[in-house]
Amino acid sequence: MVAAAYAKDLLSLVHPKNIEAEKIIGDVLSALQEVAEDHRRGAQRQLEIQENAVKQKLSDKEEECLQSFRLTSATKDTTYEWYKDRVETRVEGTCEWFLSHDNFQKWSQGESGLLLVSADPGCGKSVLAKYLIDNRLPCSATLCYFFFQDQDQNTVHQALCAIFHQLFSQRPNLIKHAMEKYRKNGRGMTESTNSLWAILEDAVQDPQAGPVIIVLDTLDECAESEFEDLIQGVERHVRNNHSDQSKLKYLLTSRPYEQIECNFVGLLESFPFVRIPGKGESESISREVSHFIQNRIEQLAKEKRLSDPVKSHLARRLLEVPHRTYLWVYLVFDHLSKEHFKKTAHGVDSTIQHLPTDVYETYERILGKSKKNPEVRRA
Repeated sequence: MVAAAYAKDLLSLVHPKNIEAEKIIGDVLSALQEVAEDHRRGAQRQLEIQENAVKQKLSDKEEECLQSFRLTSATKDTTYEWYKDRVETRVEGTCEWFLSHDNFQKWSQGESGLLLVSADPGCGKSVLAKYLIDNRLPCSATLCYFFFQDQDQNTVHQALCAIFHQLFSQRPNLIKHAMEKYRKNGRGMTESTNSLWAILEDAVQDPQAGPVIIVLDTLDECAESEFEDLIQGVERHVRNNHSDQSKLKYLLTSRPYEQIECNFVGLLESFPFVRIPGKGESESISREVSHFIQNRIEQLAKEKRLSDPVKSHLARRLLEVPHRTYLWVYLVFDHLSKEHFKKTAHGVDSTIQHLPTDVYETYERILGKSKKNPEVRRA
């Protein structure tokens, strides 16, 4: 719509008498406005239908209880949905290696259990988690998620409250498991992790719950003081609900920190575990990163108006770099988009020779820009 409006204004300046062309653009703009308005009305109607369906099944007190679980983050006026939505959407053709992985297939086909996805920084864990939530995990299950964020959305009670808000919104009849504690403690109920774990245990064991999938992203960013409670709670739920009747499944992602993986040693003997390598990545992941690089080159070429030979040269140089990760690609293209370089093969070579070759070297560059180097290194 904005593009059409600009075109119409520009045409009136360049060709004031070109009435026919202006009419065509005006018609396009009018049609776009009508389509946008139809979409807006349709989305609003759908939202109202969903909200009314929930409210019809909840009393006023139950609605209060439901909204008590909708917490904002510690430092920003944002909710759990914002942290997922801000994650990059996967590029077409990526994440496919994971869908065919034996451990994911085994976890998908089971009715209960745990899958831990462990990966180095920059290997696309959160992008993968978002893609699975939005596109791949079965719609027949009640899907709940939480993306941990260091120093912001990093506590167990925040995670459990987000899970309850999603669980009870989709399965209103399960909110009865929280009502006794809510009547007794009000919103104070959300501060007691012991109470919240007990509510979750009762809710998922309710025959009316059906299949439930809980996705917890970046466990390593959970507050250190709360991490043990998180691990114990997940392990207790997985063991207690590992039966023919249970339909609770966990999908977790984390950096491969020893203190995290060690806590899951006992569980991983019974449940799948996927390790996404960073350096020395597998051939399939390497191909997907290469595909991602090609996609970003196309975006950069439009932005910088690069010729096809220069695009090809840039692609060849970047694809020669070993041990590529998604984070490295993000950082490299952030640099290239801001850098003013000659739009020639030589200009590309001059720019690339100053780029870091991996994530660790990139961090070194960031540290090197600080004027308080000793303090920054200690931090």
